[in-house]
Amino acid sequence: MKKEYYEEIFKRNRILYQVDTLGSFDFSTYIISLESLNLNSLKVLNEKEKSHEHETNSKLRVVLPLAVHEYTHFIDSSATVWGINHLCLMNEAYLTNRKYEHKENLFYKAKKFHRHIQKIKYPKYYSVIGNIDYTGRWIGVPTMGKIFNSQGEISNESIMFMRFSTIDYQEIARTPISAVSILEASAMASEIFKDIEILKKLEDKEIYKFENQESNKKVLSFIYNKELTEYSACVHMVANHQGCTDVLNAFYLVKLITNVVLNASDKVFEKVLVKNKFKKIFDINEEHEQFIRLKEGLESKNIGVLYYLIVFGLPEYSYLNSKVARNAVSISLKKLGLSFQYVKDTAKKEFNKKYNEISKTSISQIKDLAKTSIKNFNSIDIENHILSFDNLDLPKVILNDFDENDDIAESLIFTNDSNDLSTFNLNSCYEELKYGETWVTKFSESCI
Repeated sequence: MKKEYYEEIFKRNRILYQVDTLGSFDFSTYIISLESLNLNSLKVLNEKEKSHEHETNSKLRVVLPLAVHEYTHFIDSSATVWGINHLCLMNEAYLTNRKYEHKENLFYKAKKFHRHIQKIKYPKYYSVIGNIDYTGRWIGVPTMGKIFNSQGEISNESIMFMRFSTIDYQEIARTPISAVSILEASAMASEIFKDIEILKKLEDKEIYKFENQESNKKVLSFIYNKELTEYSACVHMVANHQGCTDVLNAFYLVKLITNVVLNASDKVFEKVLVKNKFKKIFDINEEHEQFIRLKEGLESKNIGVLYYLIVFGLPEYSYLNSKVARNAVSISLKKLGLSFQYVKDTAKKEFNKKYNEISKTSISQIKDLAKTSIKNFNSIDIENHILSFDNLDLPKVILNDFDENDDIAESLIFTNDSNDLSTFNLNSCYEELKYGETWVTKFSESCI
């Protein structure tokens, strides 16, 4: 990648900038960066057969979990129902710039995508960080509120929160369950599973025990950072409701539930509303304020609300292992009038419909992303908490050093001989999609 593009990327206001400090994914250009790594860091990928040795194992754990985290963002933003919708909205918005269908009656599509981007991570107004410094046990309680519309009026759209406090109810933080909460929970789960997979290859059991403890400490330091609760809220909700003290086990459930909500078609939300079973989960009637807000959340296709319903429909001890977790999510879906199969079938129909719309685009980079997104979508089973990255079509990542042409180094991380994105041009992608994003921002600022 051209050096000037690399420098531009890190001046941008990235949605996940607070947590993706070692790597990043850009939701507006689909560029993946592993800025903490260089070409020398990746040499260890040729030494996987030595993963039982401590030194090699440690180096692999620096590279692969980070790569998995960022690639999960890429997959979730392209090869899920939420992802193809994101790509479709982007395509419609970018097609209204001067290169393509620059017609004033279509400009609303640019504003529509701009609002979608704003809602991936809710504005700061919806988050509250308490003044207290506290290292004890947190209490986490889900609550619901309303979103303000662009005119400053209270809308009919619900918003899901997690409210954290000390055991004597001093406020630590209040954070929304946004799309970014779901996306980060999914990526963090993938990262943790990859880290554990590599760790288990260590031959020395004492070293394994020490490294495993250090890994747990790292996860906990993230989860109990009050500044980052929008990114950790999903695992808190699961762990608190289940009474699960092993936060790593909670991620079995987190990954499966995020798989479901990111692949929830309009038909899924409609069926939950028609079946109207969710009131039994909370033992409330239709006049209850909670029922009204849940109903409004489902009507507005809020994935945070759907996540909440699935979590609270889980039976006890759903976190014991991956098989128990899968059965537990299946039981919770049944309480909502759903099933894994129904989610899969309706997701496929909606994905194919969106893909057919986007496959006709004049923007070649988006067309290439769409082609591989349907291929990836068809190879992923949402009932599996592990993504098989060696079998997915993935683009190169950019690193923090230079190649032989004095450009920013690019590299593939996973080996896949049938990877249709292996030669995907990152410079062209960045140029084209940044141009579209710049137009969207410019037009949206004109809407007064």
